[in-house]
Amino acid sequence: MESSRRERTVSSALWAAYGDILGFPTELVDMAGVQRRLGDKTIRLPKAWKRLVGGRSGTWIELAAGSYSDDTQLRLSTSRCIRADGYFDVEAFAKVELPVWLSYALGAGRGSKVGASSLSQRSANWFTNFFDQRDVVYTAGGGNGAAMRIQPHVWAAHDLGNPASYLPDVIQNSICTHGHPRGIAGSVIHAVALAHILKHGEIPPPSDWKMFGSFISVATEYIEENADLSTFWLPTWNIRTGMQFAEEMERVRFEWERDVLLVEEILNSVSDRSYEKLVDALGGRSATERGSGIKCALISLSAAWLYRTDEPDFALIKIANFLGSDTDTIGTMTGALLGAINIDLHPKGEIQDREYIVREAERMVAISEERAKTSFTYPDLLDWTPPKSQADAVGRIGDNIFVVGLGYAAEKESSHNILRSDSAWQLLELSFGQTILCKRRIELPVIKGVANIGYIREREKNNSKALKNSRNEGEASDRQGSIWRESEKSRNEDSVATIKRQEHPNVKNVSLNELTDLAIRSGFQEDQIGRDLLDLADHPNGLELAIAYAAVIVKARMARLKRESGEKKLPN
Repeated sequence: MESSRRERTVSSALWAAYGDILGFPTELVDMAGVQRRLGDKTIRLPKAWKRLVGGRSGTWIELAAGSYSDDTQLRLSTSRCIRADGYFDVEAFAKVELPVWLSYALGAGRGSKVGASSLSQRSANWFTNFFDQRDVVYTAGGGNGAAMRIQPHVWAAHDLGNPASYLPDVIQNSICTHGHPRGIAGSVIHAVALAHILKHGEIPPPSDWKMFGSFISVATEYIEENADLSTFWLPTWNIRTGMQFAEEMERVRFEWERDVLLVEEILNSVSDRSYEKLVDALGGRSATERGSGIKCALISLSAAWLYRTDEPDFALIKIANFLGSDTDTIGTMTGALLGAINIDLHPKGEIQDREYIVREAERMVAISEERAKTSFTYPDLLDWTPPKSQADAVGRIGDNIFVVGLGYAAEKESSHNILRSDSAWQLLELSFGQTILCKRRIELPVIKGVANIGYIREREKNNSKALKNSRNEGEASDRQGSIWRESEKSRNEDSVATIKRQEHPNVKNVSLNELTDLAIRSGFQEDQIGRDLLDLADHPNGLELAIAYAAVIVKARMARLKRESGEKKLPN
């Protein structure tokens, strides 16, 4: 397997993009809509087509053959946030990539867009993004907008047989915009399935799918033990919903296991219409279930199994032309799975930014093998201010076009239809090779300040690895031992590995546990706590480390005060 890791990953990335490209024009429209967009009733190869952008009062734009949707856009955003040493910079993803993405998003769902918009506010962080705008509520966000973008975490995993090497990042990525257990669980299931296929080179049989549900419970335990999530996110979620998150995750696990049994029955009686039957059986064309993260994870896995002996484009054409279903997202998730077993077959049709997609996939492989040398450069988040509106992301530095947070860009075509007197849509190519259709002002504003130009220090390898472990393992949440429990034993031990908490990393040769222990034993000496916070602030990931440190100190202080208060009330 190891010798073909690159081939499997590149193929997975290309077919994921291709599934998105084929399904994008047919997404959520009837046959008349497909005819209007494509000039044809079906799609078999990527072709130029027309799409309305900018909302109902927007303008019709012709998209080039091979244009992809938000599925591939956000997958590339995720990829950029994975640094050379494997550290997922979730802060950069939440505070830079997502807010800037709003300026070039194509085909995005309302939940993802509202979530990205909310993250542009200073008060919102990746673990505190509890937005509520009319009928778009964070805790109800169970759609597939997270599952469609998390593949790079698996592609970059050091050990595909150990889900602890990628699931923490998958969960953090999902929680940025999706707060319902269905959305989080869908990402987890899809990641585990993709890891299995990358490792073994085969689609797991339906008889093995039920056990994937055990990772939903594992995800719950990670959330309960992670410092940021257990201290800020989880209590807020429980209060806002009036429910217990762990119980709701178990309901989703039960839903997964029930649906797997249903799909097994359909797949056991294979026919030319099995795909259509299982999609409808799972509610894949109903308004309430069509975009469900957990449903799409199962539909894409089922499609991959059903068409495992066919060329991937056969499956993706079938998916793209089953109108009424979520054609682009099911296509992109299925493409990621099928691509991992078809290393000698690459898409023949147009793929926009093919070279950049391949280059990022290769970088993920280099990260997995600890030989990567390049990381994307983001602004200093302490000084970073997201664009105030969709049109404010594009400006100029001197005579050059610049997209805040992402860098220099070149004009690919002249401006499209003017929406208002001061704005237009324009096709730009970013300096690293990605094409974006961006809303911009007719008169480009001058970009000022190094914060918007984007610069951060490269993290030293060892220090960044320590910070990655610190984030992923949530060492500061309490002193109650292991984050991870042993996952349920699988019939295939390589498919579901035992997940255990790793050793706590050192921070300046002293672990966060040791720092908090010293502060607690000192009787909460203010000068020591202040020094510790200032020292942590010197680290590239100092904000999160300081929050984790403060959470432990506050919890310990409250526990001591409560205990002392109880002791005072005891009779002599």
